[in-house]
Amino acid sequence: MSTVDSTAEVTPAPATRRAEPVLEMVGVTKHFAVRRRLRDRRRRVVHAVENVDLALYAGQVTAVIGESGSGKSTVARLLAQLYQPTSGEIRLRGKAVRAPGGRRLRAYVGQVQLILQDPFGSFNPVHTIAYHLGRVLRIHRPGQSSAQVEQAMADLLAEVRLTPAAQFTAKYPHELSGGQRQRISIARALAADPAVLLADEPVSMLDVSIRLGVLNLLARLVAERNLALLYITHDIASARYFADTATVMYAGQLVEGGPAETVTQRAAHPYTQLLIASAPDPDRDAAAPRPADKASPPSLIDPPAGCRFHPRCPFAMPKCSAEAPPRFDLGDGHWARCWLHEQAQPQQAQPQQAHP
Repeated sequence: MSTVDSTAEVTPAPATRRAEPVLEMVGVTKHFAVRRRLRDRRRRVVHAVENVDLALYAGQVTAVIGESGSGKSTVARLLAQLYQPTSGEIRLRGKAVRAPGGRRLRAYVGQVQLILQDPFGSFNPVHTIAYHLGRVLRIHRPGQSSAQVEQAMADLLAEVRLTPAAQFTAKYPHELSGGQRQRISIARALAADPAVLLADEPVSMLDVSIRLGVLNLLARLVAERNLALLYITHDIASARYFADTATVMYAGQLVEGGPAETVTQRAAHPYTQLLIASAPDPDRDAAAPRPADKASPPSLIDPPAGCRFHPRCPFAMPKCSAEAPPRFDLGDGHWARCWLHEQAQPQQAQPQQAHP
């Protein structure tokens, strides 16, 4: 029988950080070329990710929050080296890495593992669970005997709370539940003994009743293995519950970030406020006013000038459509890219002129 730890509480990750992040993006931009139409000579691109800085630290969960099409999954695939940046750098332990394939990619994925949204789609349906786990172990832990591989599989399944191992290794993916498949996806990622896990919407396709168990499992692994975890989600409530730090992404750009509790409880960007207002909350007064959503998400082929959120923003000013806002520091690690916070910034002291 499998053991589900859905009643356990998430143990917060250690508050201390290493001096350097394990994995980071520095000024990363990713454009995708758009196929040209007949007699159309314009070279158009999708501005999927624009000048993103993101750092993942050992023992911490970093959430990237945003609606569909905001560029969250592209960030995960860039960090996994499935896409190569148009500009900027991916750094692993402080060193720039570019691993488009071959041995360099194999060495890289030994450190950075991706957990996909759809657990069923990430497995070959014609092979057993033993094949999927055994193949990863033989690639990343070469030289082991068959008995050692079998024991390693049992240890991995026990770590993700699927016991006894024999009940699962002989089965095919379609014979398991969605929650069991996602736990095996996590076990397969752990088989490489990585330093970083990239979880792209890991619970969005699971039943609500078992989502908490998978999040608890990931939190426990972060604490026990000292992993750096990227949590991609559209659910701002789960980010508050699960993450240590949170960043909010809109139209390919990061617009707000900081401690997860601060971002979700004292949102500084109008888009974050809109996400919070859109999330179900039984304690919210139904008559309370909510931020107005004035438009739809923009086209990333031809994004708006200035702040990309200004066509939807209820607080938009003329400056918002003319100039992109910089990153404003709001204190205690909290920041936002919004002109509403320009006046709150401390004024720099002007140099005094010398008197004759």
